[in-house]
Amino acid sequence: MTPHIIDDIERAYGSLSEPRYFAIARRMRERPYAEFVERLGFEVTDTTDENDDVAFFLSLSRGGRQWVLALSAVAEYAVFARVAPSTQVWTDVLTATSAGLPQDERDVIERVSGIGLRLLDREDLERPVALNIAGMEPGHVRAYQALFTSADIIPWDIEVLRRLGLA
Repeated sequence: MTPHIIDDIERAYGSLSEPRYFAIARRMRERPYAEFVERLGFEVTDTTDENDDVAFFLSLSRGGRQWVLALSAVAEYAVFARVAPSTQVWTDVLTATSAGLPQDERDVIERVSGIGLRLLDREDLERPVALNIAGMEPGHVRAYQALFTSADIIPWDIEVLRRLGLA
């Protein structure tokens, strides 16, 4: 992970040890990506959890396939992933360098980039961040949680999801 991601996280929260959510909550209320979402050309369901998420979570579907697209309210980042329809487990985190992308996935990636967001890969998303999130053990917070949701479960960690009976 490049250092600027950590800098962006710290700038948004004001402090890693004593984070403040005011600016992030305001951005969530403003819904800055509403027009972008309307023009995506997919069936879109907003699945954002106002209690845990610091991003806009969108379930995308087309032709029997499903994806999730999360647009961070913390900083200019996004995550795009294929989803197994039967379990909702994220099977592949996608970026412009992912192999074998069909045209509809390339279109989403280009559109996300076109609004100035950087798609993060699993390596970036899984990096530890020293952000103090209530209810999470210090040292277990990853960039994914800092930028997208305070939920403790990583949605592509199939072993944990199976152990919890969620996959």
